[in-house]
Amino acid sequence: MRGWGKWVAFGLFVALGYAAQPTEAERAERREKGLHCLSGWNRQHDELVAKVKANLRDPESFETISTRVSSRTAGDEHLIQMSYRARNGFGGMAVAHAAGMFRGSDCFLTTWHQL
Repeated sequence: MRGWGKWVAFGLFVALGYAAQPTEAERAERREKGLHCLSGWNRQHDELVAKVKANLRDPESFETISTRVSSRTAGDEHLIQMSYRARNGFGGMAVAHAAGMFRGSDCFLTTWHQL
């Protein structure tokens, strides 16, 4: 009987997840703000993270500090800015930044650069 408590808690967690689905107005607002392109788990733009990690000396040390997204521009693009920390060549953790633009229609990262 002990193991049932875990399954009941898991069932409640799943049920609450389905009950908290956003309304159509909330989904439209997220699209306008560009938030639909960020991971629901960690609020990162996965493509930008992958590009940054590919240029790091120690990609496993990557940690996101914050990610900010602008509202949609006239050309259906959003500006994204990310602060992160990663291990540098001396073994210490350094803070750095990356920025870019992504399309709101398909979340494709059109341009990016490390600051």
